[in-house]
Amino acid sequence: MRACRHGFILILWFAATTVHAADWLQFRGPGGQGVSDERGLPLEWSAAKNVVWKTPLPGPGTSSPIVVGKRVYLTCYSGYGQDAKEPGEMKDLKRHFVCVDRLTGKILWTKVFDPILPEHEYAGEGSYHGYAASTPASDGERLYVFFGKSGVFCFDLDGKQLWRQTVGKGISGWGSGASPVLYQDLLIVNASVESGSLVALDKLTGKEIWKASKISSAWNTPVFVTLPSPLGEGGKRGVELIVSVEPRIVGLSPDSGKELWHADGVHRYVCPSVVAHDGVVYAIGGGHTSLAVKAGGAGDVTKTHELWRGKKGSNVSSPIYHDGHLYWASDNGGIVHCQEAATGKFVYSERLDPPAGLIYASPVLVDGKLYYVSQKNGTYVVAAQPKFAQLAHNVIDGDNSRTNGSLAVADGQFFLRSDRALYCLAQTTAPPKSIELWPDGAPGEKGDFGAERDTTKPKDRLVAGKRVIRLGNVSRPTISIFRPAAAKDTGAAVLVCPGGGYNILALDLEGTEVCEWLNSIGVTGVLLKYRVPRRAGLEKHAAPLQDAQRALGMLRQQAPVLGVDPKRIGVLGFSAGGHLAAALSTNHAGRTYPAKDDADLASCRPDFAILIYPGYLTVKEQNDKIAPELAIDKNTPPTFIVMTQDDPVRAENAILYALALKRAGVPAELHLYPVGGHGYGLRRTDQAVTTWPDRAADWLRGSGWLKKR
Repeated sequence: MRACRHGFILILWFAATTVHAADWLQFRGPGGQGVSDERGLPLEWSAAKNVVWKTPLPGPGTSSPIVVGKRVYLTCYSGYGQDAKEPGEMKDLKRHFVCVDRLTGKILWTKVFDPILPEHEYAGEGSYHGYAASTPASDGERLYVFFGKSGVFCFDLDGKQLWRQTVGKGISGWGSGASPVLYQDLLIVNASVESGSLVALDKLTGKEIWKASKISSAWNTPVFVTLPSPLGEGGKRGVELIVSVEPRIVGLSPDSGKELWHADGVHRYVCPSVVAHDGVVYAIGGGHTSLAVKAGGAGDVTKTHELWRGKKGSNVSSPIYHDGHLYWASDNGGIVHCQEAATGKFVYSERLDPPAGLIYASPVLVDGKLYYVSQKNGTYVVAAQPKFAQLAHNVIDGDNSRTNGSLAVADGQFFLRSDRALYCLAQTTAPPKSIELWPDGAPGEKGDFGAERDTTKPKDRLVAGKRVIRLGNVSRPTISIFRPAAAKDTGAAVLVCPGGGYNILALDLEGTEVCEWLNSIGVTGVLLKYRVPRRAGLEKHAAPLQDAQRALGMLRQQAPVLGVDPKRIGVLGFSAGGHLAAALSTNHAGRTYPAKDDADLASCRPDFAILIYPGYLTVKEQNDKIAPELAIDKNTPPTFIVMTQDDPVRAENAILYALALKRAGVPAELHLYPVGGHGYGLRRTDQAVTTWPDRAADWLRGSGWLKKR
C-alpha cells in the first residue's frame, strides 16, 4: 500500500544567509537536516503545560510551519477532502496561506487560493495528506509556496503576491508533497508529480532557469551537499543537489541542473528526504531500504561509492544524522531505529510506549533529544544516543485531529501544527522550588527506610496509556512550589496530596500533573511529598498528617514571600491523599506535634478542600460510620468531592462524608459518576469522570477562590 501522504525534499546546504540564525526557513530547518542548536526547549508539554498559545486554523494540512522573524507561516486547505466518508465537492476546494504573529498567536493575514482543477480525488490514500502538503520556504525577504499543478507563488512578508509560475500540470492519486528549497538566486522545486522534473526558477522573477528530467516517483525534498574536495563542476566549490528517486540516488549541479552522477537507490516510490554528513549521503525509503553512498564522482557510481545497504527503511519519515548514527521512525508500528552511519548496522529497533501508531512527520534533533511526532498519539521524546531511552510522551488533550507536519524550532520555541490548530510550545514555567519541611528531621522518625526510589514495575497498570511514578521510602518530606504564569496568577494556592495507600506516592499522576493543571487555571500548586510507607506503631495517617499540618502552616506563614493569598489556600487529595486532605480539614485546631517555629503558630486550616476518589473516610465494619479521626464540624472547610459507583474503594466513603458535611452546615458538592473505577488522576479518557477538572475549576470560580487580587 502506498504511503506518500506528505513526502518532501530537503537541502543540506550551509551557505551563509542574511536572516537570523534562530529562524526556521524551510522544511526541516537550516540545511534541511532536522537539527537545531537551540537549548532550553521543553521536554514535556500538555494542554495545561508549556503551551504559550494555540491558534485555530482555517483547515487541515500536512505542511510544516516556517518561522521568519516575528511571524510564523503555514498552509492549509478547506472546502473539500476533510472527511474520507463525506469528502464533499472538489469545486469547493480552497487553499490557504496563513501568517501568524509569533508572539501572540494572532492570525495577521490569510491568502485564499482557488486551485486549478481537477486535483486528485480525496479517496483511499489521497485522504492521508490532502491538498496542503508542501512546506513554504523563505530567504528572509520573500516567501515561496508550492501548490502542485496550481503553481509556485512568491509573496513578500506582508502577503503581497510578487509572481506565480507553473511547473507542470500532472497529478497523482497520492497528491503532491515536495517542498521548495533555495540556492543562491534560485528556487528549486521537485515537480516529480507535475512534470517528472526538477525545476529551478529565478527567485526574484519566477523565470525558469533550468529543468532536469527523469525525476520519477519522488515525493521528497532535494538536499544540497558540500563535498569534502575543494572543487566541483567548472572549478566551483563542490556543492551538489541530491534527490532520491525511484530507483536511484541522483547528484546534480545546482547551477545548471546537469546530472553529475547516480547510484542504485530505493526500488520504490520515495517519500523520505536524504540527509548527509561529511560528503556521505544517507537515504531510506520504501519501508525496506536504507543505504549510504559517497557524493561526488561521475556517471554510475554504485560500485565505487555505495558504502552499505540495509533491508529496513521508513516509507514516509526522513532520518536524522547525529554523532555517527542515523535515527528514524518506521511509518507504522511506532518503532524507532538507530543505525551506525559507518556500517548500517542496527544498534536498536525499539517500540515507543504507549504505541505510537502511524508516524509520517520527520523527527527533529534539539539539545540531545529526538522529537518524533505521531499522527494521532502525540509526540515522543527519545535520547539521541545509541542506547534507547524514551524520555517523555506528550499529548495535548482536546485535540484528537491528525498531526502530519514536522516540528519547527526557533528562538526557544517549538511550533506544532495539527489539522485543527497551530501551537507555540516553550518552557513557560520555572522549575518548582522545593522546601524541606523538617530540616532537623521529622518528629518521631526512627530507623532507616533506605533511599527514595520509584517502585514502579514493568507490568504495573498504565493509566491512559502512560506509566505512573510510584515513589517509595520518603523520610524527608518536602513541598514543591509550582507557580503559574504571572498573567494568569490569581493568588490562590492548593496543597496537593498524592495517593498510594499511605505506602507509596503516585507522584506524577496525582502530584506534578495536578500542579500543572492548577497552574493552567491561575493557581499555585504545592506538591506535598509526605512520609511513606506507614510507620510502625502509628496510625496510617499520623506521620503524613504532621507533614500536611506543617506544610499548610508554612504556606500561610510565608504567603507574602511565596506570592499567595493566605486566605485562599486549599488542599486537594487523591485516594489515601484524599483521606489526608480530609484529616487536615478536620484536625486544624492544634498541631499533632510540638511546635518548631513561627510556621507552626500559623493556622493550618485549609480554606477549601477537593477530595478525588478518597478512601478511608468511613469504617465499613462499623456500619460505615465516619472514621474517628475525621471530626467534622461547622469549621470544616467547603469541600468538592468526586467518586464513581464502581470504585473498589467504595462510593460510600464519598457519599456519607458529603452527607456529614451537609449535617454540619458545611457547603459540599459531590459528583458521583456511574463508572470510572479508581486511580485515574486527571488523565483524560473516554470516561466522563475524567472531566472532573473542568467541574472542579467551575466550583473554584463559582465559590470565589479564583478571583484575581
